[in-house]
Amino acid sequence: MTAVVLVRVADPDVVFFRSVIEAYDGLVQWTGDGSGVLTLTVPKAQRATLDELLVDLASEVAIQVMDTRVF
Repeated sequence: MTAVVLVRVADPDVVFFRSVIEAYDGLVQWTGDGSGVLTLTVPKAQRATLDELLVDLASEVAIQVMDTRVF
């Protein structure tokens, strides 16, 4: 199963956010539409790790979790 998490990241923080997410090699696949909204696709088994990372990152950058779906 896969979880899809939509997050909004403030424009000045997008590059930092992406670099941290990418440092966790293989944790998520992400896409962005240029508006600060990122779609994070994560295996359900890694969802807790992503949630912890988002909490940690929220102390550094403005992140808003907009939606979560499990497929």
